[in-house]
Amino acid sequence: MRYFTLMMLLFSFLFARAQSITPLIKGELVIDGNKRSFATYLPPGNKTSKMPLVISLHGGFASPKGMFHLADFRPVADREKFIVVCPASKHIWHDGANLHGIDDVKFIDQLITYIIKTYNADPDRVYVTGISNGGFMTARLACQLSQRIAAVAIVAATLDIGEGYDLERPMPALYMHGTSDPIVKYDGGKLFGRSVYSQDVVIDKWIALNNCEKVPRLLLYPTLQMMVPAF
Repeated sequence: MRYFTLMMLLFSFLFARAQSITPLIKGELVIDGNKRSFATYLPPGNKTSKMPLVISLHGGFASPKGMFHLADFRPVADREKFIVVCPASKHIWHDGANLHGIDDVKFIDQLITYIIKTYNADPDRVYVTGISNGGFMTARLACQLSQRIAAVAIVAATLDIGEGYDLERPMPALYMHGTSDPIVKYDGGKLFGRSVYSQDVVIDKWIALNNCEKVPRLLLYPTLQMMVPAF
């Protein structure tokens, strides 16, 4: 009887928790005849003021659902009141010159417009982040949609070389990259047939573009127990 009571209490707790979680809103846009899907999270409680928008790009052959598990911004979005959108690639994000009929820059551009009009997002506070293939796509968006994006955060990626775009407009940028990354090498070089900058070179490009001091300040993050260089 005690075991049954405990199980009923646990089930009631889990059911109540599931009921309290705001569900993801699935959406679709048609870009050049291609159906493009995305998942949107709206924090509860904000019905009037314009909220910032964070677009989170998954890695190659991943999904919005997987990205919400890998980088779940929902608890932070609930606290800070911002919209989170995870769009879906067509298997990969097309960050190279050959688009293969899939224009991901146009997709994200129109997605930003859609979220602003539909959910009253703040057009001056649009942020993009991504990991691996999504990180390279984030870098491309920083180059080609710089007039619409306030800042970027790029994980396990740098920037393609000679693919028809480059950094042009200053903006805040955050890079996170493991020095022992076995796929996207810290020192750059060849990646799936293309050339990419090393982490040090791409940081130097941002330093020059943003007119930063070349010697970084080391910021202590106690929760991470590490020092982070900032320019």
